[in-house]
Amino acid sequence: MTCRAIMTPEPMTLRESDTIGTAADRLIANRFILLPVVSDTDRYVGAFGVFELVALLLPKIATVDEVLANLSFLADDVAGLRERYALLAGGPIGPHVRTDLRLARPETSIVEALLLFHRNRFTLPVVEADGRLVGIVSYWDAVSAVIKG
Repeated sequence: MTCRAIMTPEPMTLRESDTIGTAADRLIANRFILLPVVSDTDRYVGAFGVFELVALLLPKIATVDEVLANLSFLADDVAGLRERYALLAGGPIGPHVRTDLRLARPETSIVEALLLFHRNRFTLPVVEADGRLVGIVSYWDAVSAVIKG
């Protein structure tokens, strides 16, 4: 069995030009962890999700992997985070899109998809060789196909 058999075709997507506010609204309304981002010609560009959103809410120093940030200087209140979000919400997601996620092809086997889930912990964009996004496969799709048949 391949990803084509279990993928969700024509998934909800974001465009590089969509705003951070639009992305946040879609993620929250649908309880998605991440959404594929496509170009104006529907070519897969990357992904934007809640972890990118969280990183934008934090000060830059807190997101540098090599630095253990002491954030005690920040006010511990939601109002401050809302203010930060309000400043960011109108900006485009383009500069914040993840391009490092592994992709599946329609012919990718479920076993390989399970391995990718194990390594990446994210929904897999299913992309044709020409770069066109044709679907997504969630870990629930793959596990259900194996266990439930």
